[in-house]
Amino acid sequence: MIRPGDAALAIAVASFWRGTWYVLDSVVYPDDVVKSSAVCGIGGISTVATASYALSSSAVNTPGVRFYLGAYALAIGSVATWRGVWTAWDAAFEAYNASLSPKDRISDARVHAVSGVCSHALAAGALVSGGAFAATFAPPVSMTRQHDATVAAERKMAERMTWLLRRVRV
Repeated sequence: MIRPGDAALAIAVASFWRGTWYVLDSVVYPDDVVKSSAVCGIGGISTVATASYALSSSAVNTPGVRFYLGAYALAIGSVATWRGVWTAWDAAFEAYNASLSPKDRISDARVHAVSGVCSHALAAGALVSGGAFAATFAPPVSMTRQHDATVAAERKMAERMTWLLRRVRV
């Protein structure tokens, strides 16, 4: 069920991603798409791994400054990872297209469409065969880390209700 605040939340998340993406475009090798892709991809994955490890500590898993710093690093790492992969696809496909003879090249208007179909089909096949297609519903980080106060409170309430219902039925 969609809650009233879900649309606002979706807009805020999309805005965070857009802003982060554009800042990365501006500061991470803006004139070299290959270096930018590599730094964002490798740096993003490293940041996600490090922040996930740091946040796995129960002392950090409750909302507070350390939690939000770790969650912020995780969010930046997630956007950087996506950007690294995304721009690598673009760079690889544009390089391939440029290597073709002029008569065989895909028009600039169609490069993104053909590249999109290729990455979509390959990724969908890999995700379905790996049993992980549900990961397409949200950034990969949300599959393992969604622990701010609201989620933690909802989980605690569900645990209490389960405990109570077991006691009442006895």
